[in-house]
Amino acid sequence: MRPQDLAEALLALDDPELQRRHLQSNLPLFNPQEISQLVQALREGFIQLLSLSAQRAQYCADLVAYLFSLTADPAHQAMADRLQGMVLAICYGRYQDALLYYDRAFATYGTLGDDLGQALVKVTRIWATAHVEGYEQVIADSTWAAGILTKLEQWRDLGNLYNNLGWIHSRFGRFREALTALDTARAIYISLDEQGKPLLTNNESNRAFAFYTLGQYKESIAAAERALELAQALGQTVNMGISSIIWG
Repeated sequence: MRPQDLAEALLALDDPELQRRHLQSNLPLFNPQEISQLVQALREGFIQLLSLSAQRAQYCADLVAYLFSLTADPAHQAMADRLQGMVLAICYGRYQDALLYYDRAFATYGTLGDDLGQALVKVTRIWATAHVEGYEQVIADSTWAAGILTKLEQWRDLGNLYNNLGWIHSRFGRFREALTALDTARAIYISLDEQGKPLLTNNESNRAFAFYTLGQYKESIAAAERALELAQALGQTVNMGISSIIWG
């Protein structure tokens, strides 16, 4: 059994107790590296659940926290805190409570010397930061995270950061800045070739919204058409006229 197979089996269960039992019985089959892969697979599943079911997303966050109780690996606790923060912020709008979990994850990654982990927390907490700490703090956090991601050559995550930053700019009425950030994200996604294509749908949709607010209707229509074409080719769905964030 691969770690990804176990993650799929766990997330297919809709009973938290059954999830915990299945995890506990199968975890001894994996070495530490494979357990880390399992955690990442659960995170990827969690991202999909966020838009489908707050309850199932909560189950997944709780399951990663339970996994930490079995492994005592601080990195697993940090991931559990990141997921719990997302549930609170995205599903329930409890931004202040979410920041407590994000900040604990950030501190844990700091004790581990994990700069990437800390940068990803900043990317993840961007919407809660905007609600509680304001626009200027978002810019400061994003600038810091962009430096780390660039240094570590984490281009996909850097693209997501700029895409999400564009979304925040739009929400604060700074549409020129939004378009600049979204164009930067688009260039990064294009440079990633096949890996970046699934992310371009969201990005083009956000660009269409930014162009529209600036009165650049021709460009808005062109970006919207590209988003729809990409969505159809990749079997995705896209909500035109509604800018959105990439949580993963």
